[in-house]
Amino acid sequence: MVPNQEALTNYLNRELQVIQTRFSHYEINTYYELYQNIDFPLQQIFSALHYELNQIFSHLNTRIPHGYFKADDSRYLLELIRRISNYQTKLHNTEYQFNLATYYSRLFTECKKFLEVRGSEIPELFDEIEIEEFYPIFILESTIKIDRPNSIDSYKLKKSETALTLVSINTKIHITTVLLPLRKHLMIYQNVIIRALLPNLMK
Repeated sequence: MVPNQEALTNYLNRELQVIQTRFSHYEINTYYELYQNIDFPLQQIFSALHYELNQIFSHLNTRIPHGYFKADDSRYLLELIRRISNYQTKLHNTEYQFNLATYYSRLFTECKKFLEVRGSEIPELFDEIEIEEFYPIFILESTIKIDRPNSIDSYKLKKSETALTLVSINTKIHITTVLLPLRKHLMIYQNVIIRALLPNLMK
């Protein structure tokens, strides 16, 4: 069952209030700019979760040489993963339905394999985590991602706008395909006419 807009907004406001009791204004807004196209209060919730994940993952990196993640830290990361999964469930089939960036989604899967509430042995082959500072890790499903070397460009489009864009692209391709041969033939005819007229012009 899809919640109405008022119920959805109230739920998100309550969640943000809980976050505000745990983190400072600066911490909550650390990654605020990465989620500018997302409505308040989800914008701040995503920014706060992004900050929280990066903090615990940075700490996990420091523990890799020791091969052990302490009990409190293990429980914290497990709970954070659970909360994010809960957000995905709650926001499913709403305008705020979202996915995790592929790399962080894979990290969740890998971490859940070894995390234990009483403390966790870090696998020997577990690589140091690359902390994402420049791109969003929470991506609305209404967002189209265009991958380029060294960058990710995201465009938030409605389904109708997406379809229109694709039609426009296909139309341009079709027009180009038709016009290029015609242009070639016109250039040939132009050269023939010039050659035919040139002797008369030289008189």
